[in-house]
Amino acid sequence: MAGPPVDAGSVHDLFTHVRSVIGVILGLSIGRLLQGVAGIIEHPRAQKLWWVHLGWMLWALIFVISFWWWEFHLSQIRDWTLGKYFFLFGYAGLYFLLCSILFPTSLEGYSGYQDYLISRRRWFFGFIAMIAIFDLGDGLLKGSDYIASLGPRYTVHISVMLALAAVGAVARKPAVHATVLILALVELLSWSFAAYDRLF
Repeated sequence: MAGPPVDAGSVHDLFTHVRSVIGVILGLSIGRLLQGVAGIIEHPRAQKLWWVHLGWMLWALIFVISFWWWEFHLSQIRDWTLGKYFFLFGYAGLYFLLCSILFPTSLEGYSGYQDYLISRRRWFFGFIAMIAIFDLGDGLLKGSDYIASLGPRYTVHISVMLALAAVGAVARKPAVHATVLILALVELLSWSFAAYDRLF
C-alpha cells in the first residue's frame, strides 16, 4: 500500500517512528530473556535446568541484540509504506515469540527445561526458520545494493540457519540438540562480526 510522497524530513520521522515500534518489541524480547534468567537465579532448584536451554538463551540474546544493530540500515529506506511497516512489525514479533518459548509462564506438566524444549522443538525451530526467511525479505527492503554488499556469505548464513532449524525440529536426542546449539552459536557469532563490523 503506497502512500503520498514525503519530503526528507518526513522520511526521517517515519524511520524514527518505525524504529521506536521495533525497539519496544525487541525490548520486550530482551526483558523476557532477562526475567527468565532472573527467575533461575532466584529459584535455581525450582525447575530442572539444561545447559542446552541456557545456551539457546544466550544465543537468543545475541540474536536480538545483533538484529537491532542490523536494523540501523532501515534508515536507507525512502519509500515507506504500510505494507513494509506491517512486515517489520511481524519480523520483530517473531523474535518476541522465540524468546517467549524459551521462558514460558509455567513448566507445569514437564520434568524440566530439557523435556519442555524438546517437546516444543517444532515451534522453537520453526520460528528460527521463519526469522531466516523474513531476514531475506528485510534485506530486500533495504535494496539490491545492500544485499550485494553482504556478499555470498549472507546466502551461506541463511542456508546454515535453515538447515540447523530443520535438524532441530525433527531431532529428539539431546546430543543432537547440543550439537545444533553449538553450531548455531558459532554461525551467529561468525556472521555477526563478519557482516556488521564490515558494514559499519
